[in-house]
Amino acid sequence: MKKLLLIMVAMVLVSGLILGVMSPEPIMAADPIELNLVSFIPKMNPLCKFWISQFANEFNKRGEGKAKIVHRGGPEVVGPFDLGRAVAQGQIDMALAATTMYGSVVKGADTIRNTHKGVKELRANGYFEALQEIHAKAGIHFVGWGLPMLDNEYYFILVLKKPIKDRNGFKGLKLGGSPAFLGLIKGLGGIPVKLAMPEYYSAAERGVSDGNICGFSSYLGLGLVDVAPYIVDTPFYKGTLSVIVNMNKWNSLPKDVQQLFADVQLKVEETMPAAFSKAEAGYKQKAVAKGAKLIKLSPEDEKWYRQTAENAGWEFDAKRYPADLISRFQGFLK
Repeated sequence: MKKLLLIMVAMVLVSGLILGVMSPEPIMAADPIELNLVSFIPKMNPLCKFWISQFANEFNKRGEGKAKIVHRGGPEVVGPFDLGRAVAQGQIDMALAATTMYGSVVKGADTIRNTHKGVKELRANGYFEALQEIHAKAGIHFVGWGLPMLDNEYYFILVLKKPIKDRNGFKGLKLGGSPAFLGLIKGLGGIPVKLAMPEYYSAAERGVSDGNICGFSSYLGLGLVDVAPYIVDTPFYKGTLSVIVNMNKWNSLPKDVQQLFADVQLKVEETMPAAFSKAEAGYKQKAVAKGAKLIKLSPEDEKWYRQTAENAGWEFDAKRYPADLISRFQGFLK
C-alpha cells in the first residue's frame, strides 16, 4: 500500500513539473500598431506642424497602447507627386498628401479646390462619401480633409518676383504649381510650369518661374519672401490636403482603431477651421514683417481673378475626368 502511495505521489509531482514546463508565458500587452506616415511637405513646414498638432498628436494621445502615427518624413522619403501611388501600392501606410498631386491615381479627388463651401456642408451633402468611394477604387481609404475650411474661405495665393498693377500683369508670366493649377495659370494668361513645393525657391531664384502658387504657411516655411516678395492678396481655391491610408492596411486595423481615426477626424473638422483661419492670419502678418508686399487688386479684377480660378479649374478637370464624374461632383461643390 505504501509503495502504491509513493508511486501516486511521484506521478503527481511529475505531472506538476510537466504542466509547469508547458504552461504559457504570462500574456504581455501587445505593442501599439505603428502607422508610418509621410507628408508631402517637410516636417518643419508650418502647415505640416499645424496638422500634426491637430490630428496626429490627438490620435496618438487617444490611441495610447493601441495605435500611433509615426511621421517618417516628407519629400525626402517619397516625392510629393508619388505619394498617392505609394499609399495605393502599400509602400507606406498613410500620408498627408495634396489631392492636387495625385489626381492621376484618384480621378476627381482634387475637385475640392473648386468650391466655396465649408467642410460641414460638404460632409452633409454626400461629398465626403463620394471621396471615400473614388479613393477606395484606387486601393486607398480616405480618412478626411487635412485642412478643413470655413465657408467662403480660401487657401492658395499667387506669389511673384515682381509686382503687377492689374489683371494684364499676369500675361506671359511663368507660374509654377501642381498639375491642378495649370488651367488657372493659362486662364490668367500665364505660362504653366509644373513644380513641387520643394522646388519653388530654386525655381524662382534661377528664373525658371516668375512666381508660384502656395499658402501663407508654405510661403513662410519655404522662405519664398527672399525670392518672391510680392503676394497677390486675393486667396483662391480651398486647401487640398487629405489624410489617406492604404486600403489593405486599413482593413487590417481593429474596428476600434478605425473608429479612432473617424472620431479624431470629426474633432479636427470642428476645431481646425477657426484655428487655421487664425493661424493663417498670423502667417500673413509674419510674411509682411519679413518684407513681403501685398498687391491689392481692384474689386473688378478681384472678382475676375476668383471667377477665372473656378472656371479654369472645372474646365481643366473636364478634360481629365469623365463627364458623369464632373457632373456629379459639381452637384456637391457648386
